[in-house]
This record gives sequence, C-alpha cells and structure tokens, in this order.
Amino acid sequence: MLAKAMVHSNGDCSLEDLKVYITNGTYKLMVFVEDEKVVAAVVYFLRTIPSFRMFYIVALSGKTSHEHMDMMYNFAKANGADRVRYACRDSVARLSSMKYGFNKIYNTVEKLL
Repeated sequence: MLAKAMVHSNGDCSLEDLKVYITNGTYKLMVFVEDEKVVAAVVYFLRTIPSFRMFYIVALSGKTSHEHMDMMYNFAKANGADRVRYACRDSVARLSSMKYGFNKIYNTVEKLL
C-alpha cells in the first residue's frame, strides 16, 4: 500500500527507506483497519520546533475517511501535537483542503546543485 505513495515522493524517500526508518524508530507507522483489513496507512514523525509541535505525515496511502482522520488527529493531540502537516502535490493539497480542512502554507521549490 505504501509503495503507491512512494511513487509521488520525488525520490526523497523510497519504500526501503521507509522500512529502515520505521524499524529504527525515526518514523512511526499507523494503520486503519476495517473488517480486519488494512484500508489505509500513515507514516509519520512528531517534531517539536520553538513555536509548536507537529505531527508530520511522511506518507499516506489507502482510503481514508473522516473517522480515520479524526482518530489520527486525536492521537496527534494526545502526543502533544497542535497541528498536522505534510508535503504533497497541488492536487492532493486541494483535496485535503476540500475534504479535511487543511490549509496550504508553503510552496516547496528546489534547485539542484
């Protein structure tokens, strides 16, 4: 399931990288289960910066629902986060805004050296 998300990672992270980071505890894996079947997965980490603590999504794949997202938000809050962030394509940003109330805060640009 997460392999599908890695297609859109721009080469920043591979499925093998995710496995290593999850195994060594750098990233965590959250799964959503319905009728004893995994329907969605989130790879995340918690990050504290001077102004706030965030639940940062590294990869999200599968079919999420409002119930799943609410469970994730509650988990993030219980772990001290006051916001959820992730980097994504414009189309996913629009969908996240319409479906889940996310706000676009940055554009990411890059210059290879």
